[in-house]
This record gives sequence, structure tokens and C-alpha cells, in this order.
Amino acid sequence: MIRLRPYNKTDAEKIVTWSKDERALRLWSADALCEFGYPLRPEHLNEYYDRQAGNPNLWQMTATDGDNRPVGHFTMRYLGPETNTVHLGFIILDPALRGQGCGRTMVLQALRYSYDILCADQVTLYVFLDNPAAYRCYESAGFHRDPTGDKSFPIQGHPHPCAKLHHHRP
Repeated sequence: MIRLRPYNKTDAEKIVTWSKDERALRLWSADALCEFGYPLRPEHLNEYYDRQAGNPNLWQMTATDGDNRPVGHFTMRYLGPETNTVHLGFIILDPALRGQGCGRTMVLQALRYSYDILCADQVTLYVFLDNPAAYRCYESAGFHRDPTGDKSFPIQGHPHPCAKLHHHRP
């Protein structure tokens, strides 16, 4: 069973262990955490989030198992009333749980939260095209590609193309 709850600073101790190398960390964070170097330490993730604490439209979420242990993490950002869209980012799952449907369950929980609690009309996210497992996970949760929104993020000086995916309220 996967449940969502607000991120706690103690969650960082587990979350930072899920990026097994520098490339994985950079891809997970779209290089947003590169200022801290590798390996990322819990205090670095918390410092990054502390800087954003004043943004009322940004939430960090933790997915937990039945024993309330962190098994996944993501951020949610409300993009404003013009589009009534929630954007998911920093999506990561404990590597020990990948390929078992847990990522899909976490994303479905995020969609339910976005629609039922935040009253969004749509949810978006970006996925690196060289991450086919994540792409399939998001498709299985009902996301569709919006090719007009594709872009590229520079990771270690090299462009990495991303697909923009969207999900509309059922």
C-alpha cells in the first residue's frame, strides 16, 4: 500500500540514497541540485527545499509504505489559475521497488490529490526520453505526450531531450 503525505526533513536521509550515481542525481533533479555536488546529502536536499518554503504553490510530497517508510518522492507546483494546472517534478522511487507497479501507484495517488484536493484541471510533467521505464510508467497512469511542450535540459553540458506529458481531469 502506498500513501502520500507531506515531505518531512527526515525523509531526505532515505531519498538521497536513491540516486546511485552522479548522472542519476542530475537526471532526477534536471541538474537543479548540481550546486551541491555528488553525493547529495540530506542537508543539501533540505536546504534546497528551505529556499522554496515561501512559495505557497509548491509542495514536496513523500510516498510511504504501510509502515510509513519513505518509498517515493515528488514535488507538486500549481502553475496558476490561467491553466489550473499542477506540475509534478523531482519524481523518484526507491530503486528496490521499481518495476513492481509502485511508481504507477504513486503517480496515480498524485493525480488523485491534484484533482480531488487541489481541484486542478490537468497535471503535467517532463520525462527524459532516455528514461523509457519512467515514460512507460507515466503512460500507464494515463499521461499523454504534448510534443509542442518538449524541451531539452543541459545535463553536464550535454542536452537531454524531455517529453512533456499531460493528464486531464477524468
